[in-house]
Amino acid sequence: MQFHNMSIMKRQRRFSCPTRGNICFQKYFLKISILKNNKGEMMKIIIRLLFVLILALEACAVTQETGPTTFKREMTNTATAPKYSVGDKWTFKSAQGATYILKVVEIESNGIVTVRSDTNCRQYRDEHYTITKFKGDACGFTLMGGRQLDFPLFVGKSWRYTAQGENIMLESSVKVITYEKIAIAAGSIETFKLESTWFVRDSSKSGTTQYWYAPSIKQIIKLQSSDKRWDYEMVSFSIK
Repeated sequence: MQFHNMSIMKRQRRFSCPTRGNICFQKYFLKISILKNNKGEMMKIIIRLLFVLILALEACAVTQETGPTTFKREMTNTATAPKYSVGDKWTFKSAQGATYILKVVEIESNGIVTVRSDTNCRQYRDEHYTITKFKGDACGFTLMGGRQLDFPLFVGKSWRYTAQGENIMLESSVKVITYEKIAIAAGSIETFKLESTWFVRDSSKSGTTQYWYAPSIKQIIKLQSSDKRWDYEMVSFSIK
Protein backbone atom coordinates (compact mmCIF):
# COMPACT_ATOMS: atom_id res chain seq x y z
CA MET A 1 0.00 0.00 0.00
CA GLN A 2 1.37 3.38 -1.01
CA PHE A 3 1.39 6.28 1.45
CA HIS A 4 2.09 9.76 0.22
CA ASN A 5 3.91 12.45 2.15
CA MET A 6 1.77 14.20 4.74
CA SER A 7 2.38 17.53 6.37
CA ILE A 8 0.22 19.40 8.86
CA MET A 9 -0.46 23.06 8.88
CA LYS A 10 -2.27 24.39 11.92
CA ARG A 11 -4.02 27.65 11.75
CA GLN A 12 -5.76 29.12 14.78
CA ARG A 13 -8.89 31.19 14.64
CA ARG A 14 -10.28 32.87 17.77
CA PHE A 15 -14.04 33.26 18.21
CA SER A 16 -16.57 33.89 21.00
CA CYS A 17 -18.87 31.12 22.11
CA PRO A 18 -22.58 32.03 21.94
CA THR A 19 -23.00 31.48 25.68
CA ARG A 20 -22.70 33.41 28.90
CA GLY A 21 -19.22 33.91 30.35
CA ASN A 22 -17.53 34.55 26.98
CA ILE A 23 -16.02 31.08 27.07
CA CYS A 24 -13.78 30.56 24.07
CA PHE A 25 -11.73 27.75 22.68
CA GLN A 26 -9.52 27.48 19.66
CA LYS A 27 -10.66 25.65 16.62
CA TYR A 28 -8.00 24.00 14.53
CA PHE A 29 -8.04 23.76 10.78
CA LEU A 30 -5.91 20.99 9.46
CA LYS A 31 -4.47 20.94 6.00
CA ILE A 32 -3.33 17.43 5.30
CA SER A 33 -0.97 16.23 2.58
CA ILE A 34 -0.24 12.58 2.29
CA LEU A 35 3.02 11.09 3.52
CA LYS A 36 4.60 8.30 1.54
CA ASN A 37 5.49 5.01 3.19
CA ASN A 38 5.31 6.38 6.78
CA LYS A 39 2.81 4.55 8.89
CA GLY A 40 4.29 5.95 12.12
CA GLU A 41 3.65 9.51 11.02
CA MET A 42 0.13 8.57 10.04
CA MET A 43 -0.51 7.25 13.57
CA LYS A 44 0.83 10.48 15.04
CA ILE A 45 -1.61 12.44 12.90
CA ILE A 46 -4.53 10.24 13.99
CA ILE A 47 -3.56 10.70 17.66
CA ARG A 48 -3.36 14.47 17.18
CA LEU A 49 -6.77 14.49 15.53
CA LEU A 50 -8.23 12.52 18.44
CA PHE A 51 -6.60 14.94 20.90
CA VAL A 52 -8.15 17.93 19.10
CA LEU A 53 -11.53 16.17 19.15
CA ILE A 54 -11.27 15.57 22.92
CA LEU A 55 -10.44 19.24 23.49
CA ALA A 56 -13.47 20.26 21.45
CA LEU A 57 -15.77 17.95 23.44
CA GLU A 58 -14.43 19.26 26.75
CA ALA A 59 -15.03 22.82 25.58
CA CYS A 60 -18.64 21.93 24.73
CA ALA A 61 -19.08 20.44 28.19
CA VAL A 62 -17.80 23.63 29.82
CA THR A 63 -20.09 25.67 27.60
CA GLN A 64 -23.13 23.66 28.74
CA GLU A 65 -22.19 23.95 32.40
CA THR A 66 -21.76 27.72 32.23
CA GLY A 67 -24.74 28.39 29.99
CA PRO A 68 -27.84 30.46 30.89
CA THR A 69 -28.95 30.03 34.49
CA THR A 70 -31.99 27.80 34.92
CA PHE A 71 -34.29 28.27 37.87
CA LYS A 72 -35.78 25.19 39.42
CA ARG A 73 -39.49 25.45 40.09
CA GLU A 74 -39.93 25.82 43.79
CA MET A 75 -41.95 23.01 45.28
CA THR A 76 -45.21 24.27 46.68
CA ASN A 77 -47.79 22.69 48.94
CA THR A 78 -50.88 21.47 47.15
CA ALA A 79 -54.03 20.07 48.73
CA THR A 80 -56.26 17.73 46.76
CA ALA A 81 -59.85 16.93 47.65
CA PRO A 82 -59.86 14.89 50.87
CA LYS A 83 -61.38 11.44 51.29
CA TYR A 84 -63.94 11.52 54.08
CA SER A 85 -65.21 8.60 56.09
CA VAL A 86 -68.50 8.08 57.89
CA GLY A 87 -67.87 9.09 61.47
CA ASP A 88 -65.42 11.90 60.78
CA LYS A 89 -66.36 14.74 63.10
CA TRP A 90 -65.18 18.17 64.16
CA THR A 91 -66.16 20.22 67.18
CA PHE A 92 -66.39 24.00 66.80
CA LYS A 93 -66.93 26.97 69.04
CA SER A 94 -68.83 29.92 67.60
CA ALA A 95 -68.30 33.62 68.27
CA GLN A 96 -71.32 33.50 70.60
CA GLY A 97 -69.63 30.79 72.69
CA ALA A 98 -71.86 27.94 71.53
CA THR A 99 -70.25 24.56 70.83
CA TYR A 100 -71.47 22.22 68.11
CA ILE A 101 -70.29 19.10 66.26
CA LEU A 102 -70.24 18.62 62.50
CA LYS A 103 -70.28 14.95 61.54
CA VAL A 104 -70.10 12.96 58.31
CA VAL A 105 -73.07 10.60 58.30
CA GLU A 106 -73.11 9.39 54.72
CA ILE A 107 -70.80 9.03 51.70
CA GLU A 108 -72.31 9.53 48.25
CA SER A 109 -70.86 9.00 44.78
CA ASN A 110 -70.38 12.73 44.27
CA GLY A 111 -69.86 13.96 47.81
CA ILE A 112 -70.80 13.59 51.45
CA VAL A 113 -73.65 14.34 53.84
CA THR A 114 -72.97 16.19 57.09
CA VAL A 115 -75.18 16.91 60.10
CA ARG A 116 -74.73 19.54 62.79
CA SER A 117 -75.31 18.38 66.35
CA ASP A 118 -77.32 21.48 67.23
CA THR A 119 -79.78 21.02 64.34
CA ASN A 120 -81.45 18.29 62.32
CA CYS A 121 -80.18 19.83 59.10
CA ARG A 122 -78.60 17.43 56.60
CA GLN A 123 -76.12 19.23 54.35
CA TYR A 124 -75.27 17.61 51.02
CA ARG A 125 -71.78 18.61 49.94
CA ASP A 126 -69.86 18.01 46.71
CA GLU A 127 -66.18 17.11 46.27
CA HIS A 128 -65.22 20.73 47.06
CA TYR A 129 -67.18 20.62 50.33
CA THR A 130 -69.73 23.04 48.84
CA ILE A 131 -73.32 22.70 50.03
CA THR A 132 -75.47 21.83 47.01
CA LYS A 133 -78.70 21.14 48.90
CA PHE A 134 -80.01 20.60 52.41
CA LYS A 135 -82.90 18.96 54.19
CA GLY A 136 -84.41 19.72 57.56
CA ASP A 137 -86.48 22.29 59.40
CA ALA A 138 -83.64 23.76 61.45
CA CYS A 139 -81.06 24.58 58.76
CA GLY A 140 -81.15 28.29 59.63
CA PHE A 141 -78.99 30.58 57.50
CA THR A 142 -77.54 28.21 54.92
CA LEU A 143 -75.96 29.30 51.64
CA MET A 144 -76.01 26.89 48.73
CA GLY A 145 -73.20 27.12 46.19
CA GLY A 146 -70.78 28.91 48.51
CA ARG A 147 -67.52 27.42 47.26
CA GLN A 148 -65.16 28.29 50.08
CA LEU A 149 -62.76 25.60 48.83
CA ASP A 150 -61.80 24.74 45.28
CA PHE A 151 -59.49 21.74 45.00
CA PRO A 152 -56.65 21.43 44.32
CA LEU A 153 -55.59 24.25 46.61
CA PHE A 154 -52.26 26.03 46.25
CA VAL A 155 -50.96 29.48 47.13
CA GLY A 156 -51.97 32.07 44.54
CA LYS A 157 -55.06 30.26 43.27
CA SER A 158 -58.25 32.33 43.00
CA TRP A 159 -61.85 31.83 41.94
CA ARG A 160 -65.30 33.39 42.15
CA TYR A 161 -68.68 32.02 43.15
CA THR A 162 -72.28 33.00 43.65
CA ALA A 163 -74.10 31.60 46.70
CA GLN A 164 -77.81 31.64 47.30
CA GLY A 165 -79.73 31.62 50.56
CA GLU A 166 -83.22 32.52 51.63
CA ASN A 167 -83.92 35.95 50.07
CA ILE A 168 -80.22 36.60 49.55
CA MET A 169 -77.64 36.32 46.78
CA LEU A 170 -73.99 36.64 47.65
CA GLU A 171 -71.08 37.25 45.26
CA SER A 172 -67.59 36.35 46.40
CA SER A 173 -63.98 36.35 45.16
CA VAL A 174 -61.59 33.99 46.91
CA LYS A 175 -57.81 33.78 46.89
CA VAL A 176 -55.37 31.41 48.61
CA ILE A 177 -53.04 33.79 50.46
CA THR A 178 -50.37 31.62 52.04
CA TYR A 179 -49.49 28.30 53.64
CA GLU A 180 -48.81 28.63 57.36
CA LYS A 181 -48.98 26.94 60.71
CA ILE A 182 -51.49 28.35 63.19
CA ALA A 183 -52.22 27.53 66.81
CA ILE A 184 -55.79 26.85 67.90
CA ALA A 185 -57.38 25.03 70.82
CA ALA A 186 -57.05 21.73 68.92
CA GLY A 187 -53.29 22.20 68.45
CA SER A 188 -50.70 23.70 66.10
CA ILE A 189 -51.70 22.83 62.54
CA GLU A 190 -50.40 23.44 59.00
CA THR A 191 -53.03 25.31 56.97
CA PHE A 192 -53.85 27.20 53.82
CA LYS A 193 -54.97 30.74 54.59
CA LEU A 194 -57.71 31.98 52.27
CA GLU A 195 -59.40 35.35 51.93
CA SER A 196 -62.83 36.03 50.52
CA THR A 197 -64.09 39.45 49.45
CA TRP A 198 -67.87 39.45 49.18
CA PHE A 199 -70.96 41.58 48.71
CA VAL A 200 -74.70 40.97 48.80
CA ARG A 201 -76.63 41.73 45.63
CA ASP A 202 -79.14 44.56 45.79
CA SER A 203 -77.68 45.59 49.12
CA SER A 204 -74.96 47.77 50.59
CA LYS A 205 -73.62 44.85 52.62
CA SER A 206 -70.06 43.76 51.83
CA GLY A 207 -66.99 42.59 53.67
CA THR A 208 -64.03 40.25 53.85
CA THR A 209 -63.60 36.85 55.43
CA GLN A 210 -60.38 35.02 56.26
CA TYR A 211 -60.35 31.32 56.96
CA TRP A 212 -57.83 28.52 57.38
CA TYR A 213 -58.13 25.07 55.82
CA ALA A 214 -56.09 22.16 57.27
CA PRO A 215 -55.49 19.35 54.73
CA SER A 216 -54.45 16.91 57.47
CA ILE A 217 -57.78 17.41 59.25
CA LYS A 218 -59.92 17.77 56.10
CA GLN A 219 -61.65 20.86 57.45
CA ILE A 220 -61.75 24.65 57.74
CA ILE A 221 -60.51 25.02 61.30
CA LYS A 222 -60.88 28.76 61.79
CA LEU A 223 -62.88 31.62 60.30
CA GLN A 224 -62.79 35.35 60.93
CA SER A 225 -65.12 37.74 59.17
CA SER A 226 -65.78 41.46 59.12
CA ASP A 227 -69.22 40.34 60.28
CA LYS A 228 -68.10 38.86 63.61
CA ARG A 229 -71.30 36.87 64.04
CA TRP A 230 -70.01 34.09 61.79
CA ASP A 231 -66.59 33.63 63.40
CA TYR A 232 -65.71 30.16 64.69
CA GLU A 233 -62.76 27.97 65.64
CA MET A 234 -62.31 24.23 65.86
CA VAL A 235 -61.62 22.92 69.37
CA SER A 236 -61.31 19.19 68.70
CA PHE A 237 -61.66 16.58 65.98
CA SER A 238 -61.85 12.87 65.32
CA ILE A 239 -61.16 11.61 61.80
CA LYS A 240 -60.58 8.16 60.31
